[in-house]
Amino acid sequence: MNDRAMTYLRLVFIIIVFFSLMVSAACRESQADHGISPAMSSLPESNKEINIEEQSSRELDYLKKLRQKTKQLESFKCSIEYLSRQPLLESQTLRKGEMYYRRFEEKSKLRINFSTLQQDDYKEQKYREEYIFDGVWLTHLDYQIESARLIQQAEPNEPVDAFELAKRNFPMIGFSRIEDITREFEVGPAEEVKKGDKNYIKFHFNVKPDSRYKDEYKTVDLWIDKKLELPSRISAVTIEEDIYEIFLKDAQVNVVIDPRLFDVKIPKHFGQPEVIPFEKSKAP
Repeated sequence: MNDRAMTYLRLVFIIIVFFSLMVSAACRESQADHGISPAMSSLPESNKEINIEEQSSRELDYLKKLRQKTKQLESFKCSIEYLSRQPLLESQTLRKGEMYYRRFEEKSKLRINFSTLQQDDYKEQKYREEYIFDGVWLTHLDYQIESARLIQQAEPNEPVDAFELAKRNFPMIGFSRIEDITREFEVGPAEEVKKGDKNYIKFHFNVKPDSRYKDEYKTVDLWIDKKLELPSRISAVTIEEDIYEIFLKDAQVNVVIDPRLFDVKIPKHFGQPEVIPFEKSKAP
């Protein structure tokens, strides 16, 4: 797949980390996890009297609680901000829009509608770009160049959840099985952070030298909204020192979302869409 296609996919992979993986990971493990520690209402204010093993256990207990809390998540919508930064080039791009997610029995659907873009310190401008994932196809609509791309992600008779799509290309921090997390990452002490009138729990993860993500990422930070007990922000640093951040705001959980919102409608003036079949989309 070419670099531009991978850029499209990376954006979507980062976005769906926040919510879709929570449902599938929690459901799969609800029967597999035995003796889950009591839920933690908060993390310690000081780590001075807690050794590394105890601290790590507390972090993992909280992540288990998070999965259990979110396994009832059926739908989700919010405002979204996607910030990509290249510190070495002193450049950044900020996209803003809306995100929608809904589960449909054995699969899930996702839609992201971006409406504005701001490059560096220039004035924010109107910018329409849309991503729709239906379990088989990832559709990208770019209204600036009037083009459509359909990237197949699964066989038609074997649709995948958005979680599975994300798992192929992005670290599943906080929502994969605990043994998977500890195999891929060094789990650092979590901390409570207050910004304005909101309280968060921030987790920091270092990619291990032998991790499956070692060739792409160095660290991942995850912020959990303590009130909603859902991810609110994720920040990933690549091996090139580029930074990708997603912010979810004004979240609404388990609200009614019209299924027609996930329909794909390619404007006629876009012309023939580019179609990337499954075999090509899987290629490195």
